[in-house]
Amino acid sequence: MNNIKNDRETFLPLVLQTEPLKMGKHHHRTVPLIPIASPLAGHRLTKKIGNLITKSAESKNLIYGVKDTGKALKKNEPGICVLGGNVTPMDVITHIPGICEEKNTPFVFLPQKEQISAYAQRTSPVACVVIREPNGQDYADEYNEILQEIQNLAATATQDE
Repeated sequence: MNNIKNDRETFLPLVLQTEPLKMGKHHHRTVPLIPIASPLAGHRLTKKIGNLITKSAESKNLIYGVKDTGKALKKNEPGICVLGGNVTPMDVITHIPGICEEKNTPFVFLPQKEQISAYAQRTSPVACVVIREPNGQDYADEYNEILQEIQNLAATATQDE
């Protein structure tokens, strides 16, 4: 039997050092996505969101998992919902974008759920998170900038459909 270490020192560097996901016509590698993965963050926005996830996880301002995310959204918790674009089975998270639209909460898909867990410094895969609105934290400007980019991305995604 293989003895696989599941500690953060070996797992996180491997996930974060992998080749960046490439999407679009000029890139080599594509990732299979679920059909509802829209709006999908590009490479730059993914990195910005990742940095924000890391900062909010360090300040205990992040809600993990489908169940807790659903609860937070139903309670109108202000924040940004980030979902994995390759979650299987997709039925696990199909209700989350509907709740987000109902509650006017911005949401975005990252290409891989493994990116979310790596940025959140967790060893187990996380299908979705809610980045709570920062109250007095030092990353409030970064949060507002990303919020604006997600709203612009969502507006262009609805125009394309």
